[in-house]
Amino acid sequence: HTIFACTSAVISARGSKDGRPLLWKLRDSSSKENAVEYFSKGEGFSFHGLINSRDSLKAQVWMGANEKGFSIMNTHSYNINFGQKTELEIDREGYFMKLALSRCATLPDFEQLLKDSIPNWALSANYGVIDAEGGAAYYECSFSDFVKYDVNDPAVAPDGYLIRTNYSHSRDLDEGYGY
Repeated sequence: HTIFACTSAVISARGSKDGRPLLWKLRDSSSKENAVEYFSKGEGFSFHGLINSRDSLKAQVWMGANEKGFSIMNTHSYNINFGQKTELEIDREGYFMKLALSRCATLPDFEQLLKDSIPNWALSANYGVIDAEGGAAYYECSFSDFVKYDVNDPAVAPDGYLIRTNYSHSRDLDEGYGY
């Protein structure tokens, strides 16, 4: 029996040995061939990102880090939009992460990007994000909103880290799947 479940962790500075936040991800994907690409400064920041090797246009990035120290990854969430319909194209997380890497330097920049654009993306993901200022958070993003989990907050992450797989904690844990 094959099981697919992306698993990721956001670790705050207080939870890491060297005092810097970090991201960790096990990427379970049907795309087995991947490559790390460099995207030079165009409309925004330069960055390195993981792409599917068959994506000849390099249109989607599945995790990466930019020149300002902003880094992002995701796990798809199968319960955050459970039962909801959208007219928009879904599964656009790779396009959105590419946009975020080119535009965001900090967690507040990412939050503003979410506020400005979330209704236009049909997102269904948990984004792990860190920045050079020590920010470390998960953002559980749905078609219409997002919930932030600040990994630097001891009330949210007592041990200095959070782990996510393919479901969101901000939604009903009895609906959907990915648990």
